[in-house]
Amino acid sequence: INLGINYQKISKQLMIIIAILTSISTALVGPITFLGLLVVNITYELFKTAKHSILLSACILISILALLGGVFFVSRVFDYNATISVVINFLGGIYFIYLVLKGNKL
Repeated sequence: INLGINYQKISKQLMIIIAILTSISTALVGPITFLGLLVVNITYELFKTAKHSILLSACILISILALLGGVFFVSRVFDYNATISVVINFLGGIYFIYLVLKGNKL
């Protein structure tokens, strides 16, 4: 692409800005809303359909599994030394970085 600008540099800067703004917004709205965004993205990646009946039931199932998995990590792995919001934000952050890197075709 030749637009008179450094496309690679601008694209990387925009990806960093998007990641920072998304992390700020999820910090402001809280871990449960962040969990909702993660569940929707995970469900769409797993099922790749537009049928709402399938997506809604899959979202409910995945959100229950995510919460139970978070409780398991807090109780068994961290021995109650962390809260479930820390686990959700940590694992969700890893998944968000994966999505950003997967979508970034630089």
